[in-house]
Amino acid sequence: PYRVQSGIAVPAGGAVNDSNILIMLNETGEELWNMLYDGCSEEDVAEHFCAEYNVEKETVIKDLKEFIEYISQKGVAIEK
Repeated sequence: PYRVQSGIAVPAGGAVNDSNILIMLNETGEELWNMLYDGCSEEDVAEHFCAEYNVEKETVIKDLKEFIEYISQKGVAIEK
């Protein structure tokens, strides 16, 4: 698993030995990461960001899927 520290997702636990990938996150990315890490569904995340940032739900869902695909391609999973 990865943990977010000061806007950087870093390997933690068993992942420390398995990966040397760091992911830089802006404030919004860190909020998104933490919501997913805490077990929020894509629907929960979309509703939150729509209300918080006044964006269309379809846009949030598209961006969320792209983010998850990007980190997955890097071999990173958001898990506890």
